[in-house]
Amino acid sequence: MTMPTGYTSTLDNTEKDTADWIVEDLSRAFGMCVMLREDNMGLTADQILAKIKSDSNYHVKALADAKAELLMFEGLSETEWKNIMDIENKDIANSNRESVLEASERAELHERAKRDLKLIIIKTRDDITQNVCKFGLEQLKLVNGECEPYLSELHKDIDVFKTTKLENATISICYHEKELKETEERNNGRV
Repeated sequence: MTMPTGYTSTLDNTEKDTADWIVEDLSRAFGMCVMLREDNMGLTADQILAKIKSDSNYHVKALADAKAELLMFEGLSETEWKNIMDIENKDIANSNRESVLEASERAELHERAKRDLKLIIIKTRDDITQNVCKFGLEQLKLVNGECEPYLSELHKDIDVFKTTKLENATISICYHEKELKETEERNNGRV
C-alpha cells in the first residue's frame, strides 16, 4: 500500500471537486503559486490571490522605514549626528574584536587539522587515506581567507558620515520604490 502525497491527501480528505483541487492545491507546484508550497493546503482561491498580492508587503514596510529614517536624519542636530556616529563606532569596534577572536580560533583549528592531516599522510602507506588527507589539506587551503579577521574602519569625519547616511537612505527609498512597483506589476500579472 502506498502513502498519499501532500496533494492527494487533500483530495482524499476533503470533498473538493477536481476544479478546486487544481486551483487550490495542484497549482502550488508550479509557476506563480510555487511560493505557496509550504503554506496550509486549506487555502481557498481567494486566500491564494490575497497571498500573491501581499507579496509586496516587505517593500511597503521597507520603503516606509527608509522614508522615516531619511526624515529623522534630516532633523538631527550636529550633536545627535555625533552621538549616532559614536554609537556606530562602538558597534564597529565590538564587531572588529569579535572578528579577530573568531578568525584566531578558526586559524588555530585549521592549523591543528593541517598538522594532523600531514602527520597521517606521513604515517600511513594507504593511498586512499593519503588522498583523503591531501583533499582535506586542499580544502583548508581554499578557505585560508576565513582565518583572517574582517575589520571595518571606524568613522572619522562627521561630514562624510552624515553625507553617507543621507545618500544611503535616499538610495534605499529609490530601491524599494522600484522593487515595490516591479513586485506589484509581477503580482498583478500572476493574479
